[in-house]
Amino acid sequence: MYKFIVFCIISQANSLRIISMVNQNLAEIIRNSNASIVKYPERSAECFSIYTIKLTNLTNEFEANYTRCIGISNNATSCLHRQVKPDLDRVDVLRDEICSGFYMCRRNDSQPYTYFECMNNAAGEAIPTTHLLQNLSKDKMQYLSFKYEVIRYNEYTCTKTYSQLYLQEAESLRDELEKCLNAANMTNNNSKLTMGIQKIL
Repeated sequence: MYKFIVFCIISQANSLRIISMVNQNLAEIIRNSNASIVKYPERSAECFSIYTIKLTNLTNEFEANYTRCIGISNNATSCLHRQVKPDLDRVDVLRDEICSGFYMCRRNDSQPYTYFECMNNAAGEAIPTTHLLQNLSKDKMQYLSFKYEVIRYNEYTCTKTYSQLYLQEAESLRDELEKCLNAANMTNNNSKLTMGIQKIL
């Protein structure tokens, strides 16, 4: 169960890491295009405005899908816990049954033999119930471990699918932004060239 909780925490952290990677790519574009941004601020601002809107929508969609994957996992876990609740109750009954036999023995320092005899008898009578308790607990431990693995795998597959899709689409948007910024640069250069030719003519 501890490993399963850790997995859920890591899964949430991965979502933030992936979004951070996309933001770092944006920062890299800004650094690489700094000269063009300074030289042609209006056109560059238009490029970034379009890109930002598309990226925000894409990120919101990714977060919704990622959250849905986590939600499916959490629901499956809650359903599993409800499923084994009768077994938990059964274990409690067996535990109380075992303990009650020992609690019936009353210690009496003036008659130690009687106390030891009572505890010995209680222990002997508890053996079948103890074995039943042990077997039931071991069986449910194995069952839960298997189910947790299935839930982990399904969550990993779900989040990985949407993460890869997000990164691919974000990369496409990045290419669009770079093309837009390069087009702005080329447009201004062509304008200067046209003006220069006109002056010559």
